Amino acid sequence: MATEGTKKLIEDAARLERKTGSSGAIPRTPKQNIINDPIDAYDAKNPERVSRLVNIKDPQKVASRKADGYVRVPESEGGVQLGDELALFSAPKRVREERVARQQEVNEARLGQHKTEMYHAVEAVAKEMRDKHGIPVNTDRLFVNE
Repeated sequence: MATEGTKKLIEDAARLERKTGSSGAIPRTPKQNIINDPIDAYDAKNPERVSRLVNIKDPQKVASRKADGYVRVPESEGGVQLGDELALFSAPKRVREERVARQQEVNEARLGQHKTEMYHAVEAVAKEMRDKHGIPVNTDRLFVNE
């Protein structure tokens, strides 16, 4: 649950946003600061970890983040809970870097997958031409990789 101090901060930020007489969309800077300040403070104290806010109302999000290596930061260590939805979770930087590296490898493999599939198709055609018709075919001549 939100503490009285958090509720007051949110109310003050909302009042400040209403007072700014700019036209168009309401600037969200004060509310954004309420969200980012605890994260920035925790990250400054723990440079070997990465942190993020997780929607604790959604059990699937929490389970997904825990599977990614994130753990909830206790309040004694600087963890915060904003309202009844968001809580601060953190993970070691190396865990995040490994996950990002795996994602990068998968992305690169997907980007080259069409070439691999086409090369296998060309090899199958060359094999069929050689085995069924006795025509030797150079796969490099059939496969144009541009």
